[in-house]
Amino acid sequence: MESEIAASPALLEVRIVGVNMAADANIPLPQGFGLPMAQDLPEIDMWATWGVQWRDVILVDERNNGVGIPNIPRNTLNLSFFDLGKPENYATLKEILLLMANPVDNNGNRIADTLEEDVFGSILEGEDLTAEQLERLAFVSSLEPLQLERVTSVDAGTSAAALLRTRRRAYGSIRPRTVLEISTDGSLWSANPSEILGTAATEPAVSIEPVYDGSGSEWVEWSWEGLPESLLFRVRTDRPAAQ
Repeated sequence: MESEIAASPALLEVRIVGVNMAADANIPLPQGFGLPMAQDLPEIDMWATWGVQWRDVILVDERNNGVGIPNIPRNTLNLSFFDLGKPENYATLKEILLLMANPVDNNGNRIADTLEEDVFGSILEGEDLTAEQLERLAFVSSLEPLQLERVTSVDAGTSAAALLRTRRRAYGSIRPRTVLEISTDGSLWSANPSEILGTAATEPAVSIEPVYDGSGSEWVEWSWEGLPESLLFRVRTDRPAAQ
């Protein structure tokens, strides 16, 4: 199904990924299992947080937020009952994914209006982008996934420290603002630690280190102590400002 959607003129990419429950981390997958898998962890336990049942299909948008499915209880399809071997069910799920892959694009420039609002602060006028606007969009797509380099428990397990880093472009006339967001349950995210952890929350120390590999990039690193034992992280790029 993923390849069929990729062959369509969809605005966004669709990725289908399995999430293995934490308790099954040591159980090998069947030979020839072709679905990419992510491993849930006991300290995160997203299965419990999201109320997942075995063989559930949960849809998330480009911000990793759950997306409601019209006329479907719990906004979740379960393949034990929604058999994709039936052509009508297969077609229904494919149609839902295609709708998600084609968000609102009022100016017809094949850039989702929500992305334009995130990057530029408003929806652009017309289909053509200026060189500066194209460069800003390039920054949004230039971030590598957030890497969790180290998490260590301290104070007999009452708090933890983390070292996280991501790589971004380091050249050009416009510099991005790379923002680390946190969440305790995957539903509410914020770059303000006090909103998630309360008024006693600590702030991470941020450092930037050039990467001398000819890629024109740099590491952005966060070193953070005094964290709860279970915390989720993600990184995003704020609308950059011209320098």
